[in-house]
Amino acid sequence: MNAALKASIRAVPEQTIRIVAAGVAVASAAIALFMAGLLRPSFGAVLGYALIPVLLSFAAFALVAIIRLQVVGWLPGHAGNDVIPKRLQPWIRWWLLIRFGLLGSGILLIFGGVLAAVAQRSLFGIFLQAFVYVVWFRILLDAVFGALFNAGVIRASADVGIPPVV
Repeated sequence: MNAALKASIRAVPEQTIRIVAAGVAVASAAIALFMAGLLRPSFGAVLGYALIPVLLSFAAFALVAIIRLQVVGWLPGHAGNDVIPKRLQPWIRWWLLIRFGLLGSGILLIFGGVLAAVAQRSLFGIFLQAFVYVVWFRILLDAVFGALFNAGVIRASADVGIPPVV
């Protein structure tokens, strides 16, 4: 599976990866800082409201993953692009680019938090809150995409006529 993901992202030019990932990193860090710094919502309320979509996406992911295991079985870790349906490959590329950008956003927020802690302690909490927002969003993104990916694999196996694994 990892080889398939690596092969899928290799189809994207390196310059595009840098531009998109940097754009996602800066934009998501700015949005998270805006939420944490200017809007100043209750941290507990934000995490509480985010908990329901995250738990629902985990439940959907688990349900579709179990169905995929029964229908298709395990996806081999050493497989290439032939395992992933062609229709899903562009979505996987976008997911990987956004995921990489969110990783960059987290690094920016950690670096900014360290600078804020050195300069003025009151700003550190804002950066910490923004970092948590980015991490929560990445978890939600991964769970939703994982559920959609498994559903796509099930759909593609039905289209090709792969018999269910028992």
